[in-house]
Amino acid sequence: MKSRFRSHGLLVTLVLLAFTATAHAAETTIPVTNTVWIENTRGDSRVVMALGPLDELSSDWVSAARLRLTLTGIISIDQIPMYIHGISTPWSGTPTWTSPWQTPGGDVSETDVVAAEAVTPGQSTVTVDLDVTELIRSMVEGDLAPNGLLLSTGDTGRVGFKAAERTVLGDLTGAELIVNYRSLRGMGYQTSAKALLDRRRASRAAPDRPR
Repeated sequence: MKSRFRSHGLLVTLVLLAFTATAHAAETTIPVTNTVWIENTRGDSRVVMALGPLDELSSDWVSAARLRLTLTGIISIDQIPMYIHGISTPWSGTPTWTSPWQTPGGDVSETDVVAAEAVTPGQSTVTVDLDVTELIRSMVEGDLAPNGLLLSTGDTGRVGFKAAERTVLGDLTGAELIVNYRSLRGMGYQTSAKALLDRRRASRAAPDRPR
């Protein structure tokens, strides 16, 4: 299933690139509407983030997307590996390490966007941009439900941020998603590209045919 998704994704990507080479380029900011730290009994933490609606991008081609974080803690370590995952289970309010997830620590999708950012010791504020283009594009195209993002260390044998890392990250208020896109609206000859994208979404929604 995953390989088929990637091959279909590559085909649509190539076709859309051909149609959108001269499409109108623009940028929009999607707010992070809710940021919650979840913590287990050992003191390891992860962050779950809810995004504002992505509906405005439904007729657009996402060319780039980055999650912008402002770290307001006292920087005391050289590097924090920060892994971004798409959340696969709907959630709202104030989740915990065990609820509403099927897997403690948060349910994540198969499609991951990974980023590691170096922070400079001694700075009190650092702004970092994490590349989440593939992940947000998958949400806009309907491959992933827009249930938000989960931020973790992702290291083998570790389940979350340690206390010192959480101090550096701070409360992460003010995080935002910056999306660059090419509009397919009102472009005449580009309606074929949008139609291809719509057909791809419809085929995923339809039940599989017997083989």
